[in-house]
Amino acid sequence: MANKILNLDLSKDPILPPFIYGRVGDEKLQTITVNITNNDQQFSLVGYTVTFEGVTNGGKTKVFDSDNVKVINASTGTFEYTFPSTAFGTPGVYERAYFSVAKSGVRNSTGDFKIDVSGNADIDAAEAQTIITEYNKLIEELRKLQTENILELENRLAVFGQQANTEFATIQNKITDLQDKIDRYETSVASTANNATTSVNSAKNTAITEISAALQQFNNGDFYTKTEADNKFIRYSEDRATNGEATAGTSTTKWMSPLRVFDAIAKWTSGKFMELTGNQTVAGTKNFSSQPSFNGALLMPLDSKGVVRYKMSASNSTNIASGGVDIIRFGDLVIVTGLCSLNKAVGKDGDVFGNFVPDELVPTQDIYQGVFMCSWGGNGSSTATEIRSIFTRYGRSWFAADQPITNTWINIWGSYQVGKGETPIKDSSSLFGKR
Repeated sequence: MANKILNLDLSKDPILPPFIYGRVGDEKLQTITVNITNNDQQFSLVGYTVTFEGVTNGGKTKVFDSDNVKVINASTGTFEYTFPSTAFGTPGVYERAYFSVAKSGVRNSTGDFKIDVSGNADIDAAEAQTIITEYNKLIEELRKLQTENILELENRLAVFGQQANTEFATIQNKITDLQDKIDRYETSVASTANNATTSVNSAKNTAITEISAALQQFNNGDFYTKTEADNKFIRYSEDRATNGEATAGTSTTKWMSPLRVFDAIAKWTSGKFMELTGNQTVAGTKNFSSQPSFNGALLMPLDSKGVVRYKMSASNSTNIASGGVDIIRFGDLVIVTGLCSLNKAVGKDGDVFGNFVPDELVPTQDIYQGVFMCSWGGNGSSTATEIRSIFTRYGRSWFAADQPITNTWINIWGSYQVGKGETPIKDSSSLFGKR
């Protein structure tokens, strides 16, 4: 069934008012559609509270109802209203009936319309009662606020005693604001809601009594003063270390965030440790307990001119009678030169010097023919041959190749590389073949 449509204007022009008909006992069966305009222009209901206000025949019932209002289109000012049973509780024509709109302290109302309520045959029909839905909401809000704030106050008294003064002031302000609203509302509806005023006063007194009891419990409590709390607990902002304080490292009372800890570590470790990457200048004497290497090659101590020198002579070679052989390393380049006499003849593949070269002077790989040249002989005669070095897992030796060497003077020269290289061979036969 389609709703009856009422077109009401806020200008309240005395146009022939529309009629609504009902009967005592009707309950939520009659719904009307209302279009509100302002001087015949659409009126937006966005943000407004719409209330039906009316006084029944003989002033027996006063109705202030917003619960049964349903906004259909706020932008065009269209809503529906369903009459509750109390609106049809008294037979006869309403003294007055209209709708009000209110938002942010601004209130307006439409022109009147007529409501004619017919009687019924039920002599036991309930007597009409005044309806003030907004007032009832305010009472319910007060009761809810009373319960919530008392519980909140009790919890905070147990956990945050030092904050109770501030929290109490906030609660008191809420109660004061609510009391102001109640006082204002009581003034506006005192003539129509004496019974409701009594209920509100009772609820107010109960709330004040219970809050006063809670405040007395608070006054009986033992809390830290602000000065005592400041001395006993760390304050987030006041006791937080600045970057300067963190990197100075002198304060014993400030706390540091992870960022400030990082700043402090970076400040006090910078330039104090060797880094894996980046350029650094290292000062002072560094004594290594084991021999260091560079790019895989062992380093030997340098002389005053920055080179590594090793000399084979009669003092460290069982086959040298006099003279010697100098082995000089410049970085990865090794130069061999010398003049010496042997104290015995050395046969083919024999150990020439009876000496192992140090690890730092081991060739990158086996030295092949032509790398070293030597001559030997007497009275100006000489014969050229070559000397090679092989790297076995048991040591490093110099061996004669292809021809024996008699016990005479030997003049030797050549060069080779040291550092990372191929896997060494185990014996001379694998390099030159069996002889």
